[in-house]
Parts: sequence; C-alpha cells; structure tokens
Amino acid sequence: MEIEIINASTLTEYTPDPEGSAPLTLTYSEENGTWTIGNDPGYGLATEIEGDGGILELDLDDDGVADIHLDLNGIPEDGTTVSFDIVKGFENNSILPDLGFAGDTVTLEPARSSFAVADTFMVTAGENDTIDFTETLSGEDSGSSQLTAVIEPGTYTDPESYAMAVEKALETASAQSGNRVNYEVIYNADNQTFTIREDTDTSRRLESFDLLFSSGTHSDTSAAADLGFSSSDIHSGPVEGETAAWSIFDTLFDLEEALAENDVDGIQKAMIRLENHYESLTSSISSMGTAYSTLTAAKSTASDAVTTLTSRLSDVRDADTVAAIMKLNSLQTVYEAALSSCSTIMGLSLVNYL
Repeated sequence: MEIEIINASTLTEYTPDPEGSAPLTLTYSEENGTWTIGNDPGYGLATEIEGDGGILELDLDDDGVADIHLDLNGIPEDGTTVSFDIVKGFENNSILPDLGFAGDTVTLEPARSSFAVADTFMVTAGENDTIDFTETLSGEDSGSSQLTAVIEPGTYTDPESYAMAVEKALETASAQSGNRVNYEVIYNADNQTFTIREDTDTSRRLESFDLLFSSGTHSDTSAAADLGFSSSDIHSGPVEGETAAWSIFDTLFDLEEALAENDVDGIQKAMIRLENHYESLTSSISSMGTAYSTLTAAKSTASDAVTTLTSRLSDVRDADTVAAIMKLNSLQTVYEAALSSCSTIMGLSLVNYL
C-alpha cells in the first residue's frame, strides 16, 4: 500500500498514544463497495466512504479536495482492513533540518505592539472588540477577502487572558472562512507588548497576513489601541532565513550536543543526517571509482597506441638501407616477371594451336 499526503496542513488531529493503540481504520465491504471508517481521531469523517477499486481518498477538512491518497496496488477483497496512525511531528516538522537547512529558513515577521499596553482590558461590543485582517495562504498569489475577528466582550484582568481571547477570535474568524489558520498571541511582560503570529507547531499555512487597523471596515471599533498598535495597517510577510550550514562535522557537533542534553529528537535527526552523509560519500566514492577505471582504460589504450606508433616509427627510421634496396630490387624483379608472364598469356589465341 502506498500513502501520499497531499495536504499536510490538514493533519491537525492525531491518533492516540502509544502508536498502534487505536489507529485510523478502514474496512472494505465488497457488497456495498464502500469503506467503513473507525477510530476517527476528530476530523468528523463520514462513517462510510466510497472507494474506486484499489484507490482511496480522504478529505480531512471537508473542502471537497482529497488530503490523503491511498493506493492499495490491487482490488481489495471483502473484509480487507487498512489502518495507520496519524502522529504529531517535531515542534518544527519541516524536513529542512534533515536536508541540512535551518528550520526557520522561511518565517513570517510577527506583528508586534508599537507601545506598552495596560494591565487590564475592558472590551465593549461595538467599541473596541474587532480586528479586521486578511490571510494569504502558501502557494496562493492573492489574499483572502477581509475577515473580522470579534473579541468576546468583558473585563480581562490580566494581559494573558486578553491574549487568549484575541487568539480565539482570530482562529474563529479564520475557521469560518475555511482557512483554519492557528494563531499565537503572546504577551511579553518585560516590555508590556503583544506579538501576533501564526502558530506553526502543527504546520505552516500562511504566506503572509495583514492587520487592517486603518483600512478595515471596522476600523472605528478596532482593538488596535488595546493591543498596543497604532491605527496603521500592519503587514506580516516572509523574512530572510538563516544561512544554511550542513557538513559532516556540523552533524557530528550537533550529535554531540544532543547526546549531552539527552535530546532524543536531536539525536534522531543527527543520525538521519549521518546516514545521508554516508550515502552521499558512498555514492561519491563509487562515482570516483568509475571515473578512475575509465581514465585507467583510456590511459592503457593511449599507451598501446604510443607503443605501436613508436615501433612503426622505429622501423622506418632504423631500416638497413642496403637490405631495403635489395628487397626493393627483388620485389621489382618479381613484379616485372609477373607482368611478362601476364603479357605472354594474354597474347595467346587458338591460332597458336592450329
């Protein structure tokens, strides 16, 4: 069976730990031509789905587009069961670190407060309870239409609880639009400011987002002042990442550090990178061996050609002049005798025998 993850950003629910205790299960019914789904971890999948022969497609976010593609490599029999776990990756589940690149090579510049905020927050409906914003998903050229986050009215006695309310409002508005982007609103107690950014613990979905504190349709009821922002729009787009550094020595240093800190994830990543280094070196050695064999054969052929030419040149340069003249005369005599014999034979006719 082959499993292809088409849209990894939809993998937001995970099967229980430990792995294998309750995997997502699909059982085939030949009579109905359907698959029965069991142990749905929380995607709200239908109890039964249709399958086209040995092909299965799962739409996790119910947008009409398959997110997981399964190829059974054949027609299933009645009662065939397919099961697999959906597990959460590392905190940064990008494959870039395994390829030797910094995990934050592509990041979004977070939106940060321009000035310090208060200790308590009074949110009143229709006065300071909205945030207009747009989202541009990865791979898309244009942003979404304006979204409006509505903060729950009430009194928030500390910045942390207010941050949670703002985060919930942003995620609710995003989910209602179908984007389902996860946000983080973080309060920094040292400088009394807020930071708004995408939560990439599960996946990165945004190319950029904009807070429309000035141009939004609800700018007159914006929560910009409470969040420590001016009345100007805020753009959060990609920033230049760190320089990638990957060599076998970097990997060994990383492995040493991970072992010292008992970092299991770090050890696993370093081991994967070491395996990649080994395969790369083996491939390079093999290529060099092939090139060396080709060069050796070419050198041998060239050496043989030089020997032959030298021998021929020696035969010409070192020839005995007297012997060569005598041999030439001998060949000339033989040649003339052959011509004479041919002439005699060609001159005969039937008349010579009458």
